[in-house]
Amino acid sequence: MSNPRSREYTEEVRPEDLEGFARLGSRVSKHALPALFLTRLRHGEFEILNQLGIALNEVLHGEQEYIYEPAYWSNIPRKISYFTELLSRVEKGKMLFLVFETQVTDPKVEQKFAISKTTMIVRRTT
Repeated sequence: MSNPRSREYTEEVRPEDLEGFARLGSRVSKHALPALFLTRLRHGEFEILNQLGIALNEVLHGEQEYIYEPAYWSNIPRKISYFTELLSRVEKGKMLFLVFETQVTDPKVEQKFAISKTTMIVRRTT
């Protein structure tokens, strides 16, 4: 399986969702969107792990990176779309390193809103 990709997801962004993340704190402003907001968009990563037959209890979280312009609540689209793609897969001994990229777009204008990159390490027991 070469570069598996998740299906596309679409989510409504409700004001109460943003308020919950605001309570977690933003160093920029109480109206700025914390990077943590993008952590809720991880469905595609888990879908690909399932496609690859990898159990969640074998996975260690390696690294998380968020790429986006500073965003404020007023600029957040009320509906967002995203999909995840497996960018690389490297085996080293009993460990498998997986790098995922999730692209988040505003479907109304078909413009990329943010990118989340995740590195996971899978512990092979056999």
